[in-house]
Amino acid sequence: MSAILGYLTWILFFYTSKRDSQARRHWTGFDWGDRLLMGFLLGAPLLLFSSFGVALMIGFVYQKVLIEIPDYTQAWFWSWLFIIALLSVWRMACHGPIHDHGTRWWKESSRRLRLILVCVPFYLFLLLFAIALSSPIYGPVSDSVGIVWVNLLVVVPFFLSFSVYFPFSVLMLLAGIPTEWIIRLIFKGESFHIMRFLSSRSLRNLLPVAQRAFLVALVGFSFVLADRSFCLFTTSLSHMELDSHEDFVVVGSTRSYEVLQPTTATYWIRIPRFPVFRNVTISNPSNYSFHFVKEGTYSGVRQITADTRNATYEALITKGRLSAFNIVPNKHEMRPLAVIPLVLNFNDKVANAKISIKVINDTTYRTDALTERKEITIQVVNNENKSATFREIHVSTIQRQKLEVFMYVDSKFSDKWVQNHPYVRLFYFHCDPGKTYTITFVIDYAVE
Repeated sequence: MSAILGYLTWILFFYTSKRDSQARRHWTGFDWGDRLLMGFLLGAPLLLFSSFGVALMIGFVYQKVLIEIPDYTQAWFWSWLFIIALLSVWRMACHGPIHDHGTRWWKESSRRLRLILVCVPFYLFLLLFAIALSSPIYGPVSDSVGIVWVNLLVVVPFFLSFSVYFPFSVLMLLAGIPTEWIIRLIFKGESFHIMRFLSSRSLRNLLPVAQRAFLVALVGFSFVLADRSFCLFTTSLSHMELDSHEDFVVVGSTRSYEVLQPTTATYWIRIPRFPVFRNVTISNPSNYSFHFVKEGTYSGVRQITADTRNATYEALITKGRLSAFNIVPNKHEMRPLAVIPLVLNFNDKVANAKISIKVINDTTYRTDALTERKEITIQVVNNENKSATFREIHVSTIQRQKLEVFMYVDSKFSDKWVQNHPYVRLFYFHCDPGKTYTITFVIDYAVE
């Protein structure tokens, strides 16, 4: 492709039937083999640089718009096609070989070139910057939407540098355009006062530029506001419903425990009228549950489950902790303004809860020569208006192979079990609102 591109460039630049033209002399000065070699040496760097910028744009479109795995092999073809189309249009505009008529064409088209290569990219970059700054308008999904526009803000300058400005400069030099003219086009254009920014005498010349910049920024803000208000292009969050369960859950140990509130959060995700950006990211709403498990599997207190219909989701893990969910609606369910639910089940840590655990007795003594007994009495208090379940409270650790445990609640026998591990725990003890219970553990074990 590089050799073909370079050879076609030679044809468009130098081939002509006029034998007295300078371009014809360049054409006949090389045989076809030399032209093919020179074409390869010219086409390879053009394709290499141009394909890098195109590949970045392809990656953005596939990952942020189509939500598919990028096919970067297309970059060579699209770069090749873009350069060939550009040269063909340029040849027609010159009405002959580009090498002979490039300078005249430059003088006639320099104002349009400044507009296309300098002004439009500058205001486009400003527009993308304004949209990225306005992304908090999207509310809870603003992080994911903002990342899309920031990515585009980064991709566009690289695309312009590698796929537009570099090929443009090389082709202009090949057409015989002096380097000084190219530099003056960018840095001394009348519509882009870069050099005049440094001069206090020319501040009045900056006023039209500032006015246009303000107008572009206003257009960017208005775009985001209209997109959010009328659900035009970006998948958004319609609303969220929180449902707190009746019972509190207490976990930890008698010396360090936490009160949790089991919660169900339902996010209603709205499909836009024109689905350009389909995916949306929902941050983990929990301040305690950071480990993701699939729906239907065992769920511990630190785990969060998700369930949705008509969409796929991906758990985003940051430093080993669940940070967010990326939701992508299914293509066959992309009906404008339809809503898709995402249900999250998790636990939230409750601050200043009126639930407490207190150790009021911990004694050890021997009942006979072979048996030692440990008595631990704890008091659990629930002064909340909802019941609490002490799910798995660590009470004591006794390094013996076999323990016989008796449990008494308010001096009444409650349970008995034998265990082969050293950890004594209070399992799933239910405490009604406004109640206080005294729980005694009597543990018998063999003397070493």
